Amino acid sequence: MFSKFRKPAAVLLVITLVLMMMPVQADTIETADLLGTITGETYENSFLGIGCRLEGWHYYTDEEIEETNQITMENLAAEIRKLASENIAVMVAETADSLQNVNIQLRNVAQYTSVYNEVGLVSIAQSSLDQFKESLEASGMNDVDTHLDSVNISGEDIPGIGGSYTLSSYPIYFMQLWILRGDFLVYLTATTILEDQTEEVLSHFYLLP
Repeated sequence: MFSKFRKPAAVLLVITLVLMMMPVQADTIETADLLGTITGETYENSFLGIGCRLEGWHYYTDEEIEETNQITMENLAAEIRKLASENIAVMVAETADSLQNVNIQLRNVAQYTSVYNEVGLVSIAQSSLDQFKESLEASGMNDVDTHLDSVNISGEDIPGIGGSYTLSSYPIYFMQLWILRGDFLVYLTATTILEDQTEEVLSHFYLLP
């Protein structure tokens, strides 16, 4: 019944987790670094410095990631280098019943990096609430609510946008965290259907040492 939510969860909903580590320039990234690795039920991305363990979840395969992005794996790194207005998914996972979803997306923001650093992501997220709400409504969502939020992951308070909406009469909850990672804005988005379990989903994430 809920399989129709797979694509909206993977494409429309994004949470950003941006880790302030060594600067990474947009012209040095490789596809393998972007995608990270999956071992059993554990996902780790040393390029982003994050990992998660999702017991019983389905991690999207390279083919499913490719379908989500609608670009080939060979072109993934090139696309993320040149695009400044598109989100590129590097990890997507969902529960067997599709009631919970998480994805990590990147956007090349090289031309705005200095502004993001100066203004701060909390202020940018706050100023983006209305636009975020309008974009969801334009996508056909009803009863849209957006608010500034944050989640503590491995001792770091990560800012972002939380909220909810209805789709085909089903309540859907999301939380999107934002972090700046060199020239990339990284979105880590948790989405749950019927009840708000977004913070619990995000508790499965950790920062790599």
